[in-house]
Amino acid sequence: MNSPGSKPQRFWIEATPRRPETLYEIVGLVSDAKYRRLQEDPRPVIFLALAQHDPSGRGGTWLVQSSVDGRALAPAVRDALHRVNPRLLFVMRSLEREIDDSLVRDRAMALLSSLFGVLAALLAAVGLHGVVAYGVERRRREIGIRLALGASRRTIASAIVRESGWLVAVGLGVGLVLSLALAGTARTLLFGLEPNDAATVTAAVIGLAAVALGASLIPARRAARVDPMTTLKDD
Repeated sequence: MNSPGSKPQRFWIEATPRRPETLYEIVGLVSDAKYRRLQEDPRPVIFLALAQHDPSGRGGTWLVQSSVDGRALAPAVRDALHRVNPRLLFVMRSLEREIDDSLVRDRAMALLSSLFGVLAALLAAVGLHGVVAYGVERRRREIGIRLALGASRRTIASAIVRESGWLVAVGLGVGLVLSLALAGTARTLLFGLEPNDAATVTAAVIGLAAVALGASLIPARRAARVDPMTTLKDD
């Protein structure tokens, strides 16, 4: 605020078709705030007296802070406004509802992202299962010979899981690099999303690794149940 004896600070607002160029004096400063969307960066905003900004007195937006429930407070606010101008139209909305309405797009994007994530994990599991199962089928004779030579079924299953684990590790590494590179774009779509959140990245990696492990267990168990005698006879 302007201190006593200091030179008043003023600024001009350019003329519009409905209002001439006007000189205003700054009487105080307020902290930065978000006015339209939670994702927006602070921008220059001025607050004007209603009589200066809208001489017709048609109304504006008032913020009321109270410990009383909004439904109980609405009649008192309506009466106070009507005493000033009976023609004012009054609609009361809570700050919580305003925030919820501003996050509708973000919630929709979060839901769609979750659905696409689940679908991607399902497709990854099906694809990995198919690749590992195909590899096991091609190596049935090799697996049968190993079992005939004394290899345990547990060793065979572990080898299959270990080989698929290398595929998963390569895929997770590439995916992790791409996700970090594109995280800035995702942050602009979802409010509060931190691209380098270690907990989120770790949870995603563990979840995908678990899905991949589950997808490779079925072919591994199938490989462990190969009958070496039947396999050698068929070949």
